[in-house]
Amino acid sequence: MGSLRVGVIGCGGRGASHALGYSQSPRARLVAVADSHRPAAERVAAQYGVKGIYTDYREMLAKERLDVVSMCLWPALHAEAILACLEAPVPPRLINAEKPMAPTYGEAVRVHEACQAAGVALTFSHQRRFGPHFAKARDLICEGAIGTLQRLEMDCSNLFDWGTHWFDMMLFYNQDMDPDWVLGQIGCVDDSQVFGARLETAGMAYIKWPNQVTGVLTTGQGTAAPAVIRAIGSDGMIDVDHRQVRLLRSGHPWETVAAPSAKVVGDDTTRHIVDSLECLLAGRESILC
Repeated sequence: MGSLRVGVIGCGGRGASHALGYSQSPRARLVAVADSHRPAAERVAAQYGVKGIYTDYREMLAKERLDVVSMCLWPALHAEAILACLEAPVPPRLINAEKPMAPTYGEAVRVHEACQAAGVALTFSHQRRFGPHFAKARDLICEGAIGTLQRLEMDCSNLFDWGTHWFDMMLFYNQDMDPDWVLGQIGCVDDSQVFGARLETAGMAYIKWPNQVTGVLTTGQGTAAPAVIRAIGSDGMIDVDHRQVRLLRSGHPWETVAAPSAKVVGDDTTRHIVDSLECLLAGRESILC
């Protein structure tokens, strides 16, 4: 049985996905779950044989002496819940949180600084990094399959919820380099929301890095990118999504490139969870920190 005691805050779809991830690791033991809607907590508890069931996550944090906590609430509740973890009698060593980080920049900074000061590892679920096709595309870029990377183009339905994944993938494909500058614009003509957060009707972001790579993300209405993600280099381009990687080399036709099987069985979230535990026990930083 795993040595790390784990608790999950929020037992909706994403909380259930995190719970599944812990069940796939011999390092972890899910001992408690919390949700203000008790039937949701009971469903996850029943599936994984969990005895600790709570409707108040603060009570769970006070009683369970957890090593690891997954925080899977709606965005407006993120900062409060993460800070509550740090204030527990025995704070966790690792918090695996759902994205986006917080509804406001100020809250995001506060959470980051508090975890840094407490020495608590904090990851957010940008699990696409663990997707075999997305990882294969990065390998091709690093190997020089398209020459020198020049531009990244991405497209998705919204900036705040889905777009955070693609901003992370831009960093993933460009050496996790900090950008020089970012230019952004959004327009809101209706009241679309996801997980309680208002979304733009359409938006765009233009990013420039010190190595002269540029990135463009378009969101909402009118997005029409030829692929979910396109990486353009001096000698070719790569198109990648959840299903396939396509490579165009200068002077050659498009080809589909096989992605290797993942080392950890399960979806991208499971691979994120398992990796975070391995990093914690090995004393190294997760690629999602």
